[in-house]
Amino acid sequence: MQRLIEGADERVANAQQGQQAANDFIALVRQAVEQSWRIPPNVSSGATAEISVRLGPSGELFVAEISSSSGDSAFDRSAVQAVEAAAPFAELRQLPAGVQRDYRQFNLRFRPGDVR
Repeated sequence: MQRLIEGADERVANAQQGQQAANDFIALVRQAVEQSWRIPPNVSSGATAEISVRLGPSGELFVAEISSSSGDSAFDRSAVQAVEAAAPFAELRQLPAGVQRDYRQFNLRFRPGDVR
């Protein structure tokens, strides 16, 4: 019984570490993309674009494409270019192996002032 309890405790601890590593990875991606983003002039404050991102196993960028347009082609293009400029995301390799696959595809929402 004690071994079962210890095994369960270890699985919970590993899951928590994996989730924390994943949260750290997403924060690093957002920060890198925000630093690379050059918002074009005269963009509406309500503009929002969503970019679909797919990464390779070592964090290299496979695809960054517009999944939801803001209606402003310059704004949309700047969002895609920010992802391309920030790549690769080698931090993906630091995630536990079982978690890496879950974070190779995600969406980023761009609004003037932030990336989510």
